[in-house]
Amino acid sequence: MGDVPTGVLLIHGTASSGRIWRKMLSQMPPDMPPRLRGTRQYVVPDLPISGPDLSFNGWVKYLRRTAIGDGAGSHRFHLVGHSLGGALAMALIGEEWVESAALISPATPLFCREMARVCRPGSRPGSIVMRRVSGSLVHDPLTLTREDAVLLREDYGKAGSLLGSGLPWPEPGFGASEGRPVAMKRTLVVYGEEDKVVAPSYARGLVDDLISNGVPVQSHPIPGCGHIPMLECPGELARILSDFWNR
Repeated sequence: MGDVPTGVLLIHGTASSGRIWRKMLSQMPPDMPPRLRGTRQYVVPDLPISGPDLSFNGWVKYLRRTAIGDGAGSHRFHLVGHSLGGALAMALIGEEWVESAALISPATPLFCREMARVCRPGSRPGSIVMRRVSGSLVHDPLTLTREDAVLLREDYGKAGSLLGSGLPWPEPGFGASEGRPVAMKRTLVVYGEEDKVVAPSYARGLVDDLISNGVPVQSHPIPGCGHIPMLECPGELARILSDFWNR
């Protein structure tokens, strides 16, 4: 990539915030590749939960502006997207400034289609009102500190109005062209084997689809982990990401 600065854009998921990454980031190994060092090493935005452009495509535009602004071609980023943030990463992966994508417990295209089918439409076009998630977000609540639990409650509280009026949701076929991925970027799929929110079968199906389309993909299931690896096993997730970027 020559001297083009390369960083990491971390995209949180539903009813969350950039704070969800803080524990994992504190455990990133010190021997990161030189291209990831510098003032723009990690970009950790909060997705807007109000405003005139509150939509899935609006979030895609917001992330693009956050990452590169008007400087297309002057920066490149590795994407890391969690849950619905994984869907946003898939929508962006075909763009020139994207180096790779790591999808953590991702809301896959099949998952998004099925949720749109079973959930009622929200008050805004292109949004859905999700039923209360059955089961816990994490496999073992004892993995959470009191601080982690407070963080989750605060973020879900702030996003309450958004969830009630309708969560921005991708259109069917996002991130694909005629059923095929739009780009052949290196992709990592990480999921907890005890995920009760986005079942592991969705992640495994996504990996199979990517492989069948010739996408260079790595799969990394985590035993005993639920939907939020960055809080349940932050050190392991940090190591997995570092290994992926080093390769």
